[in-house]
Amino acid sequence: VQIKGPILLAMALIFVQGICGMSYGLLISAICEQEVEVMEVALGSVFPILLSSGVIWPLEGMPHIMRVLSNFTPLTHTVEAMRCIVSKAWTIVDFKVWFGFVVATSWTTGFFIIAAVLFALRK
Repeated sequence: VQIKGPILLAMALIFVQGICGMSYGLLISAICEQEVEVMEVALGSVFPILLSSGVIWPLEGMPHIMRVLSNFTPLTHTVEAMRCIVSKAWTIVDFKVWFGFVVATSWTTGFFIIAAVLFALRK
């Protein structure tokens, strides 16, 4: 696939989403006490997120209720932003692109804060 938009912007979005995924893993490790629990929670939550965010299955092919619920996953708006960068050559000034960055950053911040509180409560 040829990337029509700015490659650095696409890489920045991938980086932000990667940090979001790591913060999600940190949150899972703060919630669970054993390694087996972490694996179960991670695998049990990542696949539904991937399926409902448009990564594997397009949002247009989902029932209406699933499309509404998919807006509340950490990946949906980032995936849409990446599609706009790659296929439409959009930049950060376009709403969907900067909103993808805002959503990923918000989820990351929320995951880190909740994980920090949970780790602090453990001590």
